[in-house]
Amino acid sequence: MKTRTPLLLCMMATMPAFAEDIQRVTLNEVVVTATKTERDISSTPVSTEVYTQSEIEAVGAKNLKDIFHNIPGIYLPPNGGSMSIRGVSGKGTLLLIDGRRIGSEYSNFYDTTRIPAHRVERVEVIKGPAGALYGSDALGGVINIITKKPEDELEASISTQSGMNSEGQAEVTEVGGDVRGRSGKTGFSAWFSAQNTESYTETETAQLQKGGQPPKNVGSPADVNVTYQAPSEIFNIGGELNHDVTKDLLLKVSASYMEESRDAVGIANAYRSNIANPKKPAFNVPFLNVETHQKLENERTDISIGADYNVTDTLTINWQSSQSNYKKEDTITTPMWQQLGYTSESQSSEGATAGTGRSTAIDHQLSSTWTPNERNRVLVGSEYVEDKRKADFFSSDGSTSTQTIQTTSLFAQHEWQATDPLSFVYGLRSDDRKSGDDAVTFNAGGIYQFNKAANLRLRYAQGFRAPDSQELYMNRFMPNSKRLLGTEVIDSAYGKNTASDLESEHSDNYEIGLLGSGKDWSYNVAIYQNQITDSIQPDDSNGNYRTFKNASKVSITGFEFSGSKQLMESLYLDLYANIMNTKDDDTNERLEYTPEQLYSITLDYQVTPSLSTMLIAQYVGDQDYTEKNKRKTADAYTPVNVKLSYSPEAIHNTDFFAGIDNILDTKVDKALGSNVGTYVYGGLRVYF
Repeated sequence: MKTRTPLLLCMMATMPAFAEDIQRVTLNEVVVTATKTERDISSTPVSTEVYTQSEIEAVGAKNLKDIFHNIPGIYLPPNGGSMSIRGVSGKGTLLLIDGRRIGSEYSNFYDTTRIPAHRVERVEVIKGPAGALYGSDALGGVINIITKKPEDELEASISTQSGMNSEGQAEVTEVGGDVRGRSGKTGFSAWFSAQNTESYTETETAQLQKGGQPPKNVGSPADVNVTYQAPSEIFNIGGELNHDVTKDLLLKVSASYMEESRDAVGIANAYRSNIANPKKPAFNVPFLNVETHQKLENERTDISIGADYNVTDTLTINWQSSQSNYKKEDTITTPMWQQLGYTSESQSSEGATAGTGRSTAIDHQLSSTWTPNERNRVLVGSEYVEDKRKADFFSSDGSTSTQTIQTTSLFAQHEWQATDPLSFVYGLRSDDRKSGDDAVTFNAGGIYQFNKAANLRLRYAQGFRAPDSQELYMNRFMPNSKRLLGTEVIDSAYGKNTASDLESEHSDNYEIGLLGSGKDWSYNVAIYQNQITDSIQPDDSNGNYRTFKNASKVSITGFEFSGSKQLMESLYLDLYANIMNTKDDDTNERLEYTPEQLYSITLDYQVTPSLSTMLIAQYVGDQDYTEKNKRKTADAYTPVNVKLSYSPEAIHNTDFFAGIDNILDTKVDKALGSNVGTYVYGGLRVYF
């Protein structure tokens, strides 16, 4: 459940309506991700966060990165890397757009800046495994980006904003807009966004070294302006049409296009040279602390078609087919190419882990919902997912080849209102993969509604993550000159003479929660435990290559609280806390890059009917990580942000907004990336 939603919605309404709005939104907010059916939060046993369009606009978000930084329950590192939910990060969080998968890289590192806020109507977050509905990758949770849909009445908006840090770096300028409406039986929605980002750099000193035991210094230390925010240009455009063929049949089609360019300067811990290793002729000597230049050119094209058919008053059929094509051109070179034995800087790209690749995600979904009476609803469905990767890093000779992973799934779910206060939701899914192991996942939950102030929920859920084509089929050099070989690869040149089985990761989640609301308050409390087995980890037991193995068992136990309270007529308070205990049971260490404490406090103050302000303070706990085989800890940090919105009565349908992010200039350990320091921005939004 989400408690910030009513506060921000009510800020945009008149003050006397606050009490009614907070109660209505809290208990009756309808979500679709948790059960794949429309179900209000108060009767959903799944822990769910909802972040609405009004909240997105209130914080001045430009893209998913800005949105995720403000959603309680999602942790996003300062560098905008892979998000995590309740300690499950990276590949264990499934990112969807309108319930469908998108073509991307193996991690979702860059996607948070690629998807613009102008495209987003709301974000729904499932906290906890969701394999019984969504299959692989929903190991720790699901984030579903619901895009703006056609409306019955014509409406449009356009906005622009710009900002930079206190030193004049990291400037970001964005302009975007959307239009929605209907003409007869045809509804339409369209949006665009263009964003230009300037670099943010920090000067670091690098001592080039030639790998060996011990490494040898080459030349003198040199200063490098390392890019922590890459200069980039990102353009997005898309839209959706729907048409009422009859009163019971709705056809839908949507399409979008994204193009992106980035440039960055960095320091590579290791870089493969063009100098042969006399002791191991098949391996070139790695160099350490190497300045690198990276250039990225990426584009993605998505198309989706579907239909909703009301067969009878009690039976509906829903179909959706989509294809997402992602192309990446990644070039990494080094200006130190001569020291590394290359004949030119362009040739030095051979020593980097970069190249051109294509990813295609095909997703076909067919489901049917039957509601025989007021107390029962049954969902059955099937899904076919195809993940196709075409690149030059699956073949030992570097030639382009394609690897495809296909999965066919069947699922079923029953929602049962046993009595007026007691309801259950339980379901089962079977995933049949043509490569790797199959999986059957189950979930069951119930909620007992004592009254509006107290709703008790219990849930058990399973999730899994199947090995991807990187872990199964990769065959290429790494920067340290070791070979990266997937478990299915046989390459005798490096001593890997057999293939090995790699099982899926599995999670079991137990949760008990209590939620409720009153006239001017709401809350949500949860205690949860998530156990992950057969965790997929790198295997460096062979000195010539790295592969993967099922290794550790991970345990995550946590307590989560969110609450809101109207303190005064125009002052509202939101609180959030997530306290976890994480442990890798094999090493008895806590999980790396995982803060075990997350806190936030938000104060919303409606100064006048036209002017509102917001203060957001967040606390991110310290994090362990490993550097050069040594266990280290990155300090906790506390960013504080101030937001302001002004809608003058004299200028109708216009909002002016501004903000100062990280107003106290909180520093972040560079092991976590970096932030740009104090960032000041302003903009305006016009509605038509």
